[in-house]
Amino acid sequence: VIYSITEPSTFEGAKRWIDELRREASSDLVIVLLGNKCDLRSYDNVGSCVPAELAMDYADAQGIAFLEVSAKVNL
Repeated sequence: VIYSITEPSTFEGAKRWIDELRREASSDLVIVLLGNKCDLRSYDNVGSCVPAELAMDYADAQGIAFLEVSAKVNL
């Protein structure tokens, strides 16, 4: 499940998707939470980024894997 670190609303949407997956999918489903656009975290004009610590804490509480990635710079 992927969200944009530059758009907090997409993180909230990802959490809803994870809830739905837990309700509807088989119990052996592996869920990974990905924060995309991590290459933009260092730019000053991206003020409302989703903190990596927030997403990591959420993933830990859910028992799922978490990574920050960038499709642009191949991270």
